[in-house]
Amino acid sequence: MKVLIIGAGNLGNAFAADLSSRNHRVSIWTHPSHPGNSIKIANEGLEAKGAVVGHFYPTILPDLGHAVSEAEAIIVTIPAKAGVKEELKVRLAEHDLASKILIWVPGLLASLVGVKLSTAATFEASNSPYGCRIDEGKAFIKAFKKVIEIAAFDADSETEYRSQVEALFPSRLEWRANILDVAMHNTNFITHPVTVIENAQRILAGESFRFYRDGMTPSVCEKMEKLDELRMSVIAKFNFAGISHIGLVNRWYGRNEPNYLAFARNSPSHNATLGVPSDMQHRYLTEDCRMLPFYRGLAEKFGINAEIADWVLAQARALAGEDFEETGLTLAKLDMEGLSGDEIVAKWGAN
Repeated sequence: MKVLIIGAGNLGNAFAADLSSRNHRVSIWTHPSHPGNSIKIANEGLEAKGAVVGHFYPTILPDLGHAVSEAEAIIVTIPAKAGVKEELKVRLAEHDLASKILIWVPGLLASLVGVKLSTAATFEASNSPYGCRIDEGKAFIKAFKKVIEIAAFDADSETEYRSQVEALFPSRLEWRANILDVAMHNTNFITHPVTVIENAQRILAGESFRFYRDGMTPSVCEKMEKLDELRMSVIAKFNFAGISHIGLVNRWYGRNEPNYLAFARNSPSHNATLGVPSDMQHRYLTEDCRMLPFYRGLAEKFGINAEIADWVLAQARALAGEDFEETGLTLAKLDMEGLSGDEIVAKWGAN
């Protein structure tokens, strides 16, 4: 399949290497201000190591219109920072997408914010199918996740395009009720912000430690559990088949750990590199905190205690210098603010 990857960061590079290794025709487009690894790829190709090994030559296309016209499927891998996906959607809306399969990885309700796009079919995945990094300009794919949650924006298009979408992922796809269900099975907002907050002094001092094994202490994991209790309480209101945080990471990575503390200490792929942020503008705060206003808003609708979300938002704001209650994903941005909890469930809950 002819696949356009938007973004040349960790995930974009991993997709480019993996899809190229499986004989898809891969091209890459990046925002002019955020070239990522694309310049190196254009000059030298893309070298991959880890779970995918090889030297690949995806085509770097600087013109978005040309890139879109050449593709059958478009995989968006850009960061979830404030306004980034909305800006991309404005750019994409200028081009003919009527015959294109569009896949947001991860989705995080990208289909609902900003301008609406008319595609052949749009899908949202919960997470990256890879544990991956760019290491010395190489795509380092540390692991393939065993399963990824996914849904079509329009349920009617799921059956027609399911096999084509499945061919693009290295993992088994689990088809969920809808994109809200999928978004609620992304747990980055549980894993990363608390760990950064509780280890902020060590990070700012430039201390060398393993982010997972050393940074995720018992007290950090206790706060993660409270965030997951909030997530699972919200999920229950929609009657989705909710999976706990530890249940998700165990199945993604083929582990059988009793709790997240054990997972953080024992997961080989998560401890293959140090993984410590260099500063407080790292994606672990600037991207992963964006879902917290969404959960807090729903918790308020349903009368669920969200004190842990308030605490994380306050701490993250102080560290990152960003008001995530303004820049994050709010109910207002999703056209849910004016609805009651029952009305939101009636629209989005599982049948």
